[in-house]
Formats: sequence, structure tokens, C-alpha cells
Amino acid sequence: MGHCKDCGIYDEKKGACYHFTVEQQDCVYFTPIQFDDDERLSPENHWRFKIADMKAKSMQGPV
Repeated sequence: MGHCKDCGIYDEKKGACYHFTVEQQDCVYFTPIQFDDDERLSPENHWRFKIADMKAKSMQGPV
């Protein structure tokens, strides 16, 4: 896993993670930084995309 400063959920203005208050070693919420029209998406948007992705994966299974 990557480090907090390489994560899209890391808020550079606040200098901390959008979700956690302390640095995590192997964070399950790590997401690579994404850009839209050469602008970095906000940590809040990264967080929403990650939660939606995790929920979609958890709903997979036998029918």
C-alpha cells in the first residue's frame, strides 16, 4: 500500500487524511490520486468514489 501523502483522500490543505486522524500503515481506503481536466479531485470526491467502489465489490456473490 502507499503512504498517506500519495493517497487521493489525503487533504493537503489540512495536512491530514480526510477520514483518519492518524497515519495508517496498510490503509484499506488507499486510492491513487485522480485528475479531471488536469485538476486533482478533492479528497471528499476521492472518498465518495472509494466508498462507492467498496460497496459495489461487497455486493458481488452467488445469486
